[in-house]
Amino acid sequence: MTLLLALLCQDSEVDRILLRLEQSRRSVQTEEEFVKALETARGDLAKFLEKNPDGAVAAKARYHLAEITGWRGDLAG
Repeated sequence: MTLLLALLCQDSEVDRILLRLEQSRRSVQTEEEFVKALETARGDLAKFLEKNPDGAVAAKARYHLAEITGWRGDLAG
C-alpha cells in the first residue's frame, strides 16, 4: 500500500509504469498472468529508455528494468 501511495504522488512515466505493474501484480491469479505483467512492464521500461536514455529518471528506469529482469529469471528457474 505504501508503494502504491508513493507512486500516486509521482508523475514520471517510469512511475506510471511501476504503478501499472503494482496494480497488475495485485490482481493476477496465476503465475502466467504475473509473468505477462512483468514482461509488459519490462517492455515499457525498455521503450522508455530507448526514447530517454539520459533523461532525469533514466537511472531509476534502468534499476527497475534490471530488477524485473531478475524476477523473470527467478521464475524461469
